[in-house]
Formats: sequence, structure tokens, C-alpha cells
Amino acid sequence: MMVDEPIAKDYVDEADWASIGTTPSNSSGASERRALASTKPAFEPTLFFFYGTLAIPAVLRKILGLREDPVFLKATVRMFKVKMWGPYPALVRLSSEDPRGDVAGVAYTLQTEEHLRLLETYEGENYAAAEALIELQEPRHEHARSMYGKTFVWKGYPEELVDGVFDIATFRSWNLNKVE
Repeated sequence: MMVDEPIAKDYVDEADWASIGTTPSNSSGASERRALASTKPAFEPTLFFFYGTLAIPAVLRKILGLREDPVFLKATVRMFKVKMWGPYPALVRLSSEDPRGDVAGVAYTLQTEEHLRLLETYEGENYAAAEALIELQEPRHEHARSMYGKTFVWKGYPEELVDGVFDIATFRSWNLNKVE
């Protein structure tokens, strides 16, 4: 028996389309990409807790390209501790064996997604933004006001960290001339 035409002449299943990167249902491509891009949530101003070099006004001003020093609020976070990675502090979550502790620092509200991107670039691949309960210290009130925000925490190798204390004055004298 001779077959003049293949049995599945016009048949192409979804797996075949996927293997070549397009399907009949998404062949419009550009319009679907626009729809997906429009579903990305818009950036909202975000409260950040800074505990190390970013708590130095001149450093943050330089990184973000601000015209004036940023306005900081005194703040703390709980359930974290500071370890050192060379001359830089690294915030790590407390383990169940660690005594409860607060880390002192400052709070600042990032206004743009570009500022977040600049900070992520500055912090590098060993740090990641993570949610934290930030307690704002208000001098006119007896109690701190707590609110959720973000802070940069260590995501590098734990064995690279050592016990120690970040000293802003030492850092300023050691490195600030590179920033200003």
C-alpha cells in the first residue's frame, strides 16, 4: 500500500508548539507580554531598617543620588543579631539558642523602585531584602510604634561571618573618603 500523504499532515499538538517557542494561543506574543508586564504590582514607598553603612547619611545620600542628607528615624528590629563580614555588618535571624536581642539602627522610607535597585546593587549578592518588624523610637512618646518594613539580611555563607560589632566611627574614618 502506498501512502501519498502523511496521516498527521496538519496535526501539531501543543507539545510541538511549545518546543518551538510559540503556540497558536499565544502567537500574538507582544500583546501577551504587555499584559503580563501590566500585572506586575506597582512599587509602593517602603520603610527600610538600616543598621550599618546605610545608616550613615552621607553613604545613603551618595548611593541614592539625593541632594540632601536623608531624614532618618531611630529604630530597632528584634529577632536579629549583627555578625561581621570583614568591616561590614551582616544582619542574621536569631536561632532558638540565641538570647533575645534588639538591633539598633535607623528607618528610612524608600520612595522609588530605582532607589531599591540602587541599594540592592550596593548590597551585592550576599544580602537580600527581607521583611522585618521595625520599631520606631519616637522621642515624644513612651512607646515605640511598630510596623512591618524591610531590611537587608545576610544570605551568604554563614561560615564567612564572625562575632563582632560594627563601629560607624571607625568605618567613617576608614572608608568615607571613598564615598564623599
